[in-house]
Amino acid sequence: RFPLRKEPSERVPMDLAQFEQLCRNSQLKENEPRVAAEGVLLKFRDEFPDQYCTYMMHVARNSAEDTNRSFAAVMLRTAFLQTDSIASIYYSLTPPVQASLKADALQAVQEEKNKSIFRKFCDLVGVMGSAILCAERGGQWPELLPWLFECTKSPAALMREGALDTFSQIAMLLGPQLKSYLRVFFDVLSAALVDPQSAQVRLAAVKAASSFLLCCDQKEELTVFQPLIPLMLRTISDALTAGQEDSARTALEALIDVVDVQPTFLRANLQEIIQGMLSIADTATLEPGTRHLALEFLITVAENAAGMARKAPGYVQNTFQVIIKMMLELNEDPTWGQTPPDTDELMNADFGCRSLDRFALALKGKTVLPVAMPVVQQFLQSPDWKYRHTALMAIALIGEGCKKMIKEEQQAHLVAMIQPAFQDPHPRVRWASVNAIGQMCNDFSPDFQRRFHAQVMPALARLMSEKEYPLIQQHAASATINFTEECRAETITPYLNDCLQVLYDQLLSPMQAVREQAITAVASMADTAGRQFTPYFEHFMGFLKQVFTLPSFEGKEHRMFKAKTMECITLIGLAVGKETFAPHSQEILQVLYQFQTSHPEDDDPRVGYWHQAWCRVCKIMGPDFGPYLEFVIPPLLETASLEPKIKVQDADDPDTSEMAGLSTFIIDDKRVGIQTTVLEEKTTAVKMLGCYVAQLRGKFYAYVVPAAKAMVPLVKQRTFEGEYRVNAIQAVPDLVMCINEG
Repeated sequence: RFPLRKEPSERVPMDLAQFEQLCRNSQLKENEPRVAAEGVLLKFRDEFPDQYCTYMMHVARNSAEDTNRSFAAVMLRTAFLQTDSIASIYYSLTPPVQASLKADALQAVQEEKNKSIFRKFCDLVGVMGSAILCAERGGQWPELLPWLFECTKSPAALMREGALDTFSQIAMLLGPQLKSYLRVFFDVLSAALVDPQSAQVRLAAVKAASSFLLCCDQKEELTVFQPLIPLMLRTISDALTAGQEDSARTALEALIDVVDVQPTFLRANLQEIIQGMLSIADTATLEPGTRHLALEFLITVAENAAGMARKAPGYVQNTFQVIIKMMLELNEDPTWGQTPPDTDELMNADFGCRSLDRFALALKGKTVLPVAMPVVQQFLQSPDWKYRHTALMAIALIGEGCKKMIKEEQQAHLVAMIQPAFQDPHPRVRWASVNAIGQMCNDFSPDFQRRFHAQVMPALARLMSEKEYPLIQQHAASATINFTEECRAETITPYLNDCLQVLYDQLLSPMQAVREQAITAVASMADTAGRQFTPYFEHFMGFLKQVFTLPSFEGKEHRMFKAKTMECITLIGLAVGKETFAPHSQEILQVLYQFQTSHPEDDDPRVGYWHQAWCRVCKIMGPDFGPYLEFVIPPLLETASLEPKIKVQDADDPDTSEMAGLSTFIIDDKRVGIQTTVLEEKTTAVKMLGCYVAQLRGKFYAYVVPAAKAMVPLVKQRTFEGEYRVNAIQAVPDLVMCINEG
């Protein structure tokens, strides 16, 4: 990122006054002069890093304008920032400038009076420390740790807070040094956690303690800090009592980080912590984000220390009660079901649902079912729709985690509990019943479909016809997909007539999401039913072909529906067979060809669907597809032959800027970056080529040589094991057969 270091003899193209004016111009509201100034600054930074940093530090410390000083401090922080893809400017500086900037940064923190700029200087010291002390470059800043310890004793609360915040930023890097001062650091944190002057100092101490604990790997080290836990909890309690929920959330996040990495560190105080978190999560007057973090802590305990959580007195029962109460926090909405839901805001009930899913996955059925089922049964009998809704959501959410404990008898019991809700007077309860049964279709397939089709499919057909509530229609279609994907043709055949009739009506729905789900359900039912779908083929094809010709389906908003329509047509074609599909094949091929030659945009969702559709039509038509290969094979060969961008560097090289935009991994002592999007495209292309070779054999002969040139190198490719290599290996025998037959 900063490869050049200008020699001192080279003339600097601007003086300090000009530089400061550029800083002012870079903050202008007018776009053109601002962008021009930013460009000059960036060029100056890359070509003259010594002067850039020296000037910027001077502006940050000495400018007469606070806005300029603030801007300069931020720009310095950005320049020193070290990430996986950005190299810090520090190692592009000459040693004298490095030394000067380190001294200036520490002095700036001590002398700054403006609170906002003070915090920016503290951030700068933290970022500089992270860049300088990273192990790969072996940088040294011996003055930093003693200086930080000294600042924690400052009579100024702001200075104490800043020092602790800096500790938080660089604890992982200072860890080895701090371990030599465990007792000293413990004393610093102990004093800061009971700081009588400043709640912000106490909060900074929580963050610093948590950051350091994350880098402790010895039980003895953790034991030293055990007495801090009650003090950290008191900081959260004090912040909540003072109405400072932002501070409380910051502390909660720090504790979650600890329990995620060092869950056993909290064992001695677990009961106290659990009670505190339960109280926070269950307090309805607190802001949702605060309650969510408390519950997040409780769930993280289960996920990282399930045995410890199970043994903690009252943990399972009380945590489940808090989750289920949060799931009950549903809003009355008279317009519910008429439009797609707003998914931007995470509501309490949604967070409760996510938490119950994770809770069950972490603790499993033997622990969760005895606590959950009595509550579910009780809630289902409630006259309040919110309780019935919550009970059904709970059935859906615990199924995967409790799967091993929910045998055939228990499944039958759950289905019997869900069935009355299919006809519940409240639409949201009916939606929840669909959700529960759809999830059971996933969790307990394929036996579930064989045992309970008579209870499930007629109900879903009725619910798909609820035109007053499009969301119920959409969800019922989704559940139908879940059911049909994992069942046999003879199981679904008796229900084809009723289900397909209501699904056809849904294809005319004004709501796009309903249409898309319905057409996917039709495709799924056809795929499962096979030849049994033949009586319905012509009825559906008449509408499906119109999707590509009617003006009402023009526009970008209909692209996904068109993609799913083509998927449906070709899956139906596979189901009914070549003879039934033949009268329509030319029209479908024409639609496929017109799109392929229309130069679609890169983000057009139809592209991927069209590749697969061509392949399905090939399977349907068999050797008769041969004349169309000239349209589909050349672009696939081109994609299959793409070479992904690959970069290799030493694993310990901190300058990873060349890896930007690549997926990276370590092989031996090397860091390798690869353009995975190209690999994904290659995988699809090779799979499609394999399909054509397998289906057409001798008819593919004209393309054997270019296909072999594209695929044989992939067979030999061992650097990146992937699906594309498997697809290529599988295609080679068919290529040989193709030569024999051609």
